[in-house]
Amino acid sequence: MRNDKAKAIDIAKEIMGTDVATTAEVYDAMMPMFNEDGRCKPKVVAVLSQSYVDMKALPEEPEMRKLVNESFLPK
Repeated sequence: MRNDKAKAIDIAKEIMGTDVATTAEVYDAMMPMFNEDGRCKPKVVAVLSQSYVDMKALPEEPEMRKLVNESFLPK
């Protein structure tokens, strides 16, 4: 996604059902949250965990260690 922004936006706009400008804004907002080594940033995981409660999808934050698996990544 980092290596070909235009292609990433083209694919994402079809999936999201948005126009190029909106998809580009989402890309610019979201890409800083992704890191290059594939590991989950603790702050991002915490925000995600809280979002389940905020959206009323869950009554309490889930135990993210059960949901995030980095065992396949290089050490």
